[in-house]
Amino acid sequence: MEIRLTENFGPHTKYYPALDDLSIDDLLVTADDDMLYPVSWLRGLVRANRSEPQLIHCHRAHLVTFDEPGSLTPYEEWDECWTRKGSIAVFATGVSGVIYPRTMIDLLRAGERRFLTSAPKADDVYLHSVAASNGIRVKQTKTAPEHYAMLPDSQGQGLYHDNVKAAGNDDQIRASYSPDLLLKIKRARGEIG
Repeated sequence: MEIRLTENFGPHTKYYPALDDLSIDDLLVTADDDMLYPVSWLRGLVRANRSEPQLIHCHRAHLVTFDEPGSLTPYEEWDECWTRKGSIAVFATGVSGVIYPRTMIDLLRAGERRFLTSAPKADDVYLHSVAASNGIRVKQTKTAPEHYAMLPDSQGQGLYHDNVKAAGNDDQIRASYSPDLLLKIKRARGEIG
């Protein structure tokens, strides 16, 4: 393991500074620093990537959800994912770990620091918007989402309070998803039910 000092990009610090150091054969895996991961955690992500390397794989996801009139619902109301179908309507939640394909690494490099204006405090939102905009599907590794234990006393403050409970994700979603992209996601959501 190597620890490096870097500029603070908020939640994007977990992946952005490493992009330039990744070689053509490297994979990008993200995880949150306030969770306790089981020994098999990384093995499951790598196995999923080997079987379908063109997809984003995660242990826990939501489904982007729309109401009856077809409007996007608030993030806190998005359905938990209970399918292994890959889709741009599947939204990887980084809390349980995500592995990204090579094409995603190249797109993130090309996007430079765009996340600072659209989703500075919501890495999952920005990463999903980049993936969905480019047709990269997300797939949960198992039918049931994986929920891991949190580090004790790690949730007194944090992005969960701002992004989920205070609806900060909704503002960042509006800034990251164009109407055309939301229409594509809505159609994809219809395909997975």
